Amino acid sequence: MDANSRNVHVDFDGEQVTIQRPGLLSRRVERIPVAEIGAVRWKAPGWTGYGSIRFVLLGTGTGRVGGAPVPRADPSVTFGKEQRVDFEALSRAVEAAVGRQARAPRTSAAPPPISLADELERLAGLMKRGLLTRPEFERAKRKLLR
Repeated sequence: MDANSRNVHVDFDGEQVTIQRPGLLSRRVERIPVAEIGAVRWKAPGWTGYGSIRFVLLGTGTGRVGGAPVPRADPSVTFGKEQRVDFEALSRAVEAAVGRQARAPRTSAAPPPISLADELERLAGLMKRGLLTRPEFERAKRKLLR
């Protein structure tokens, strides 16, 4: 799905939004994965004849300009009344994808691995409390040290 205004071309493939700004001096292409978009702000054209769509980014990511990191601003696009239908459809499609992304089950991170020293300490504590016998402790220790 794509939408064009006089100074910008926006394409959405279901996974990312690509904003292309042509121009002699300010030619830019920005790709924004749906996973980085928190919300879509839509403003219909008003009395000035122009509307806008803004992609609110999650977190405080950084982009790169000339190799140096710079804070990323929320990208926005301005369009005229003539392009309202295309940009409104684009807005709804991106909002739907962001909603699906938010509802997708998140996998929990695996617990950090337990160090050898921590595990030996835990076993020694079990033996002190009488939950392990000395031979059981020694067997578990040998198994850990292999």
